[in-house]
Amino acid sequence: MNNPEDAAVAAPPIVADPKKAGLPLWACALAIVALGSIAYSDSFQGPFLFDDLEFIDPSAGRRPWPPLHAVGLLPSRPLIGLSFALNYAISGFSVWSYHALNLVVHLLAALALFGVVRRILLSPRLRERFERSSTMLALAVALVWVVHPVTTQSVTYMIQRCESMMGLFYLTTLYCAVRGMAAERRAGRWYVASILTCAAGMLSKEVMVTAPMMVLLCDWLFHPASLRESLRRRRGLYLGLASTWVVLAVAGILAPVNKTAGFGTKGMTPWLYFKSEFAVIVHYLRISVWPDNLVLDYAWPPATSLAQTVPYAIVVGALVVATAAALIKRKPIGFFGAWFFGILSLTSTVMPFADLAFEHRMYLPLAGVAGFAVLGAYALAERVFTERRDVARKAGLALLTVSVGLLTVTTLRRNLDYLSDLVMWTDVVSKRPENGRAHANLGVSLAQRQRLEEALAHFYVSLKYRPYVAQNQHNTGLALFELGRPREAGPFLVEALRLDPKLTVGHYDLGRVLASLGELDVASFHFSEALNIDPRHADSLLEMGRVREKQHRDQEALDWYASALRLRPDWSEALARQAVVLATAQEPGLRDAAEALRLAERAVSLTGGNSGVELDALASVYAETGDFAKAIESARTAVALASDSGDTKLSEEIRGRLRRYEEQNAVKPQASKRSR
Repeated sequence: MNNPEDAAVAAPPIVADPKKAGLPLWACALAIVALGSIAYSDSFQGPFLFDDLEFIDPSAGRRPWPPLHAVGLLPSRPLIGLSFALNYAISGFSVWSYHALNLVVHLLAALALFGVVRRILLSPRLRERFERSSTMLALAVALVWVVHPVTTQSVTYMIQRCESMMGLFYLTTLYCAVRGMAAERRAGRWYVASILTCAAGMLSKEVMVTAPMMVLLCDWLFHPASLRESLRRRRGLYLGLASTWVVLAVAGILAPVNKTAGFGTKGMTPWLYFKSEFAVIVHYLRISVWPDNLVLDYAWPPATSLAQTVPYAIVVGALVVATAAALIKRKPIGFFGAWFFGILSLTSTVMPFADLAFEHRMYLPLAGVAGFAVLGAYALAERVFTERRDVARKAGLALLTVSVGLLTVTTLRRNLDYLSDLVMWTDVVSKRPENGRAHANLGVSLAQRQRLEEALAHFYVSLKYRPYVAQNQHNTGLALFELGRPREAGPFLVEALRLDPKLTVGHYDLGRVLASLGELDVASFHFSEALNIDPRHADSLLEMGRVREKQHRDQEALDWYASALRLRPDWSEALARQAVVLATAQEPGLRDAAEALRLAERAVSLTGGNSGVELDALASVYAETGDFAKAIESARTAVALASDSGDTKLSEEIRGRLRRYEEQNAVKPQASKRSR
């Protein structure tokens, strides 16, 4: 008994048998679900962020079956596309169902992690030491992981359901495999379930590619048989798991080329990416232990000097060497390192990605860190408290309670950043002030709230770091135009189209700028270009109608407005413009006062009488029909609404028309008196 390892094995466990302690498996599951739900209880109101909306197709949501229609949203990850289509079918653009499904997936993944850890601790090579404490240790690992704030980016940020769903299938694949390995009978059922869930993971995200190898490693490390013997005895399992790589390959072939990942990624070589990832991996480890300053979008800069590479490479290299040494000696502790580095191998080695760092990539590797921390603390306590097991139990429970409590509070706090796009991008900019993309997104959030001067300042900063991005040039030009500075806006919009000639909104907004400057023919050209790129761009159809209206080509204007209304039948603005043309048309036979009044009143009713644009049109129709009293009343309301919305340009235009109505109304009684 001189060997300390033998003493540790022979000594009674610090954690008592959970069944004898009155903690059955269902109670463990309930604790995981309850604490996970509490940690994410404030996440359900978070809006769509960043690229969430790119993967929501209303037409797929209305027809989630057959699945082939819905999975087209994400061809390389069809199960994710199908899940978003089902969410849209349930709640449209209301976010609650998206968050609910994300949380359910996360909780199921935590339950699967609990099962995996418990079954591994009960495996032949670990059973003697961990049998009586396996359930409590597995519970501790699952609790730390399910409430850890690093997982928020895979749970609260909706599109990263890709990561959490893949994580669920990854853990379930491993769980079913280890259950089959331990089964005395009917192991085949577990193996079939493992293969099916592995295939599902391949259809969720490409990181799943490492799962078959992780199952084999688990078999070799935790069972006494040799690698050759394991492959022979479980030939069907491993052939089935290997066949799921074909599923992944087919999904990848069917998917469009991804310009942000792969060896063709612009501006990122494999070597540059590889040496830059050392610092990223160290950062991942740091936030796993001390999860402060979490960031939605790091825009991590590539390493350009030895100082940005060597210190981190030493740390990572030491961990890799320690992992390799443990695996060579077939020590179970090597599984933690293999899990961490193996799962990160796709995103943190030589295959370049446009973004060097994202927290969602740590969703599964974090489980390895949590497992190492919990089991490491347990092993340390075994050695320190060899005579005072009761003290060790109490200390361990207190440490777990404090850790889970602090992590839960931090996660609740982090979820608050997701409750508003403005709050989130303000948070990112404060932590990563050189992130040009974050400045651009913060500018968009501010512009949507009519805080245009602030938005413009962030757009200028974004251009400083990313002048080559067409959308940044476009955002700057659009903000200047909305601020009433069209001549300054033009060059930015022209540059945006130089960078991306197929930018639909670039042509559309440049057309609006030119139209405001009176260059109607050139404006028509850009609206036509926008429609050539996207024939269903309804805003360009409306603006073409406006241009023809200004050119007094009334029939063409009506035709363009009619085309816009075919795409959006209840578009109040298009109805209002139709009404004005019908009331004021100069072309013979086009005037129709009754129809104009009907359209204008319908436009106002569609907005509930709360839009200055439609009320302004109604006032124009009333004036053309000679009812100046109603015209004045509608125009005054329109001025108030435009002023309240902050649209000073529109309010001034309506005031000018209001003065004319008042003048004409004053002249009308005099004319009536003279006629008598």
